[in-house]
Amino acid sequence: MMKKTLPFAEKYESQNPISRYLISRFFKSLSFLVRRIAPKTILEVGCGEGFLALELARQGYVVHGLDVREQAIAFAACRARKMGLEEQLRFDLGDVYTFPAKKFKEELLICCEVLEHLEYPEKALDCILKFPADYAIFSVPREPLWRFLNLCRFKYLDTLGNTPGHVNHWSKKGFLSFLKKHYFVVEILSPIPWTMVLCKKA
Repeated sequence: MMKKTLPFAEKYESQNPISRYLISRFFKSLSFLVRRIAPKTILEVGCGEGFLALELARQGYVVHGLDVREQAIAFAACRARKMGLEEQLRFDLGDVYTFPAKKFKEELLICCEVLEHLEYPEKALDCILKFPADYAIFSVPREPLWRFLNLCRFKYLDTLGNTPGHVNHWSKKGFLSFLKKHYFVVEILSPIPWTMVLCKKA
């Protein structure tokens, strides 16, 4: 049995009531934006351990998840089998910078909680734009609120509240400016402490 030692398992499966409430708001916001597009198929770039993909599959969507970490993909596939969702979920290994984008035919692309981890977010966005899906949903932690809330719970004090692995820090305004270089912004949601944006290719 695979142990829940991967980084996002702690966030998405936290038993802390405040954390559970915030995550539930995140899922509700994501589901709302997905329903606006009403896709039959979804591609999640940077799916990690598959928590978002699994949630969307439970809602009836067919989801294809991609991630660079083999352990994360194995974890996600294992959970899909246990939940009886194998027919709705597929997970593949690959790098956002080198995915053969044109072979994917999904109607909606999701890239949530990924860009803050990437050393070259502009390059990643250029690569994501090569995928055929006209619509995309992005989310990142909203700064400086994210770090402030970490400090309030006495987490990551030595880095002034910065979560390990976060190398990019966007305010809501800054993230919208980043996306608008290539996308038309359709709708913006702000489930605390994130910025979540539904976009259409410009």
